[in-house]
Amino acid sequence: MNSFFPILAFVVALLPLNSLASVNVELDRNVAQLVVNGEQTGIFLNKQSKLELENGVNQLVIRVEKLVQSSNGEREKFNSKPVVLTFNAANSSLELTVDEKIDTTNQAREFDRAPKFIVREKNTGRVISNEQALLPSGGGITRDYEREVERYNKKNNIILEESAVFLDEMSEEGMKLNQTKTINSNYSSNDNRMIIMQADFLRMSAEEQKKFLKWAVENTRT
Repeated sequence: MNSFFPILAFVVALLPLNSLASVNVELDRNVAQLVVNGEQTGIFLNKQSKLELENGVNQLVIRVEKLVQSSNGEREKFNSKPVVLTFNAANSSLELTVDEKIDTTNQAREFDRAPKFIVREKNTGRVISNEQALLPSGGGITRDYEREVERYNKKNNIILEESAVFLDEMSEEGMKLNQTKTINSNYSSNDNRMIIMQADFLRMSAEEQKKFLKWAVENTRT
């Protein structure tokens, strides 16, 4: 009898992560995640289209990222203002989309005035209740989304789960790899910070990159 609980714990540890995560979220191809449950995603994760989350309260920081056409016919990259989206769900498959048409710079500007995302159940199309708000900027040359979310959640008394599983549908091998990768609040290695910095740099406009490089040169430690 005394050996039952250690054996049970061992069996549970062997269960695949996707059997423990019961909320599946599929993102529209033009929607990018910046933060998942308080953890900022790097350049290799922010464009992945599927997430597995724990039952209960979950939170994403998302924005639209796509090419739009200007009045002179040229195409330019549009990154909408980041939105904090918090929802409560269990044992469900959801899709996160934008209902508005965003193909031109005018439509992009209109969307940015009041960005809104839709969370639906995939099977029924029922809209899931959620809270959305623009993520307040903390100032500075580049944004620290993790810290901004932390302030936002503290102000609004929001408590989050600590983990999420990212699914990469590009390949079977990538699927297996990402199912075993858990992003948690204790993960803050130098490599991860570098990836996040690179992702932030690549999201900047050409003018913002020039300003950042100038600032970096002026403040390089010798």
